[in-house]
Amino acid sequence: MTGRVVLVAALALCTLALVTNTAGTSSVAMDRGLRADVAPDEDAYLGFEQETATTNGTTNLSVRVTNRLSTDVPLTRVRLTVDGERTALLGGDGLSPGESPSERVPSVDCGDRVVVSATAPDTRVVLERQVECH
Repeated sequence: MTGRVVLVAALALCTLALVTNTAGTSSVAMDRGLRADVAPDEDAYLGFEQETATTNGTTNLSVRVTNRLSTDVPLTRVRLTVDGERTALLGGDGLSPGESPSERVPSVDCGDRVVVSATAPDTRVVLERQVECH
């Protein structure tokens, strides 16, 4: 009878070991550092120039955007937003490399937020600036 008890106990322990969780890991987490350098406007993928002119107390903004991505990457959409309200599409149906369309935005305030968002098939570039009055 002792042999049977030992055999039954051994089978019960094996079954219990197969059914319960082990001390293994179920998930892993890692921290990775990311370093990004911001290029100045004259070296950036998306060139940005602005000019303001004030006449009779009204400030008008002219913005020029240049596609500086590689020669085979056209921008499919370039959107200019000033002060979160006024939006314009630059370049119509897209912007080929080297193209530099400009847009005039009337009646802006100095310090208004200017956002340019450009998309290409595998790239998205967003820049934020302020209206600089001189």
